[in-house]
Amino acid sequence: MIYKIIKAKPSHSIFFYNLRNSKDIRTYSVNSNKINFNNHQKWFQNKINSKNYFLYLLTKNNNPIGYLRLKKIQSCLYLSISFKKMFRNKGHGTIFLKKIKKKFPKKVFIAEVLKKNLRSFYFFKKNGYIVFKKTEKTYLMKTTNKHKKYLKIINKISSIRKKNNNNWMDILKVAFKNSPDESAKIMSKIFYQDKKISELAKKLSKK
Repeated sequence: MIYKIIKAKPSHSIFFYNLRNSKDIRTYSVNSNKINFNNHQKWFQNKINSKNYFLYLLTKNNNPIGYLRLKKIQSCLYLSISFKKMFRNKGHGTIFLKKIKKKFPKKVFIAEVLKKNLRSFYFFKKNGYIVFKKTEKTYLMKTTNKHKKYLKIINKISSIRKKNNNNWMDILKVAFKNSPDESAKIMSKIFYQDKKISELAKKLSKK
């Protein structure tokens, strides 16, 4: 399968219009009003020439299946994504969210989701978005970089453990150098207890 994000052109206007005006899309849009075609044409032309607005056609094997809109406000990108009915709930949304994130890796993405639109809510949640603000009718959800913070902490722990392993080996050398017999007895006890832990761990791994 070949998935592409294509910057919108004037010729894509009708596709955007028809999808945005479909009844099921309007039902779960923040603005559920039907859009006048002439107004849409003016809006579309204005947005594809704007420096703070990005419109993308989403294609699968060169066939249009949806669109993605981005509105830049300071360091954030407000995102809206829609698909033709036959292409929903098949994993396409996750693929395109990852692709758009690669285009703007340093930006925070924000999605405004109607509270009644649970499908979209769980879709964004599954893709790492969290609720940071609530209005009377909507949730504002944004991307987070918590996983990067956790990876940094894990890497630091790994680095410290490596140093501690070297310290452990140094203590072992000193012990065997100054009292080899006593050290051997203690090591024997350690290995015996480790063996018991391994046996208990095997029980946990059995189905």
